[in-house]
Amino acid sequence: MNTQEVLLDWLDTLAARMVEEIEETALSTFTWQPDAEANSIALTLWHIGRAWDVLTVRVLRQGPVTEEIWQQAGWRQRTGYDPTGKGWDGLGNLAGYTPAEVAEVPKQTKEELLTYLQQVYQPLRTAVAQLEPDKLFTMVEEQSLYDWISNFLRDGYEHLGEIKAIKAMWQRRQ
Repeated sequence: MNTQEVLLDWLDTLAARMVEEIEETALSTFTWQPDAEANSIALTLWHIGRAWDVLTVRVLRQGPVTEEIWQQAGWRQRTGYDPTGKGWDGLGNLAGYTPAEVAEVPKQTKEELLTYLQQVYQPLRTAVAQLEPDKLFTMVEEQSLYDWISNFLRDGYEHLGEIKAIKAMWQRRQ
């Protein structure tokens, strides 16, 4: 297996485990917050989807915000929410959001969020698969593409653990 194949394997595994974990999550648990400042599973899933959308369009393709799935697939219009310019570096993926900005993120159903995750997964997978092996180490904003991809994947696995922890906290309270 080469580096690119390993990254694709990690992505495929993460996406499958994320979908499986979310499908097994009760609706009451999906929107529950362990405390007033904690993220719910729903918000965490939105964050992962947005992160993959941003990674694909702005980092790997070097495209404009208007090419993100959030914009192209009508999520912005349906929800009335535009994350552009919010949070860390204006990426609009929940990282670096103020509490007021977090409160603005639209509440979506489990089905909607799983749909969005699936919609952003395939273009990310395609973008990684189409990278020429020597391009993995091209620098984009002080990091190689490999670093960008692997950091976003590690973040995704950490959030999968977070989702499992939130579910365990919910179950102990019942």
